[in-house]
Amino acid sequence: MALGGAAVLISLLRKTNKDTWKWIAGVWLLLMVALALSEKGFGAAAVFSIGAAVCIPPFYEAVVSNLSFRLPSWLKYLIVIFSFFFGSALLPKPDEEKNASGRVAFQKEVIATDELAISDDSLSKNLSARLKNELKKFNKPFDQAPYRRSREALYRELKEFHLWGRLIRLAETGGRAAEKKSAEQLREKAVERQREEFPKMREELATILYKDFREEMVGVKCIGDGSATLELTSGAYSSKKTIEKKHASIVELLQTFRFKAVHYRSTSFSNEFTGVSVDSPEDGQLVKF
Repeated sequence: MALGGAAVLISLLRKTNKDTWKWIAGVWLLLMVALALSEKGFGAAAVFSIGAAVCIPPFYEAVVSNLSFRLPSWLKYLIVIFSFFFGSALLPKPDEEKNASGRVAFQKEVIATDELAISDDSLSKNLSARLKNELKKFNKPFDQAPYRRSREALYRELKEFHLWGRLIRLAETGGRAAEKKSAEQLREKAVERQREEFPKMREELATILYKDFREEMVGVKCIGDGSATLELTSGAYSSKKTIEKKHASIVELLQTFRFKAVHYRSTSFSNEFTGVSVDSPEDGQLVKF
């Protein structure tokens, strides 16, 4: 749309005076602002607004009236061109839009191809050996690197927690005495590891979500004890309906990583927020998908 508008403006430029062309360009950019806002492309809307302010004479005069200088014509042209093309690049792309709950479903499908697909009978056949192998992992320093920097890596760690939970439950419900003892040891170590790791995993997830939500201009960070509260900041969260829609799209993800609450803030300059609690297990409770 922006490219088409630029072509129209260039063709009209030869047939109209400067003020007319400024109004045409300004109105077109305002239409682009409306389009960007309708698609929640707040960054694109901001860029288009800058171009519109430069184009429309009353807006421009209001901005520069208190300044001791005026922008040269060539710089104004560059600003308008920049707003067209850079703003267009920031517009959300429909084929790339994926909500957080969709990603959770995808990850669960990935997990289902391995550990979840193994039946309890298959795990029980080598239960003693499996328990001992998992206990051996705790004899060496834990390397966090394979479980960081991506959503897939975080789910890889969750998958390991899930396997521990399955082995422990199998041993506790139908295992022999030696297996029950190994399961007790594994439970103790698994609970300790989960309590250490879930706060770090939530911090890592917040960093990933910040990148995911950048087109929506949403600030993301973890706060509170154990980083168990997710704080999202955006002007869009002044609307209760927007908050409800966003929360519905991410609640499953929040439960998976055991957040306890979300604070939706409309601005970082105010202490006011809309708090929504999240019903999720404690960090030390064994993982079960």
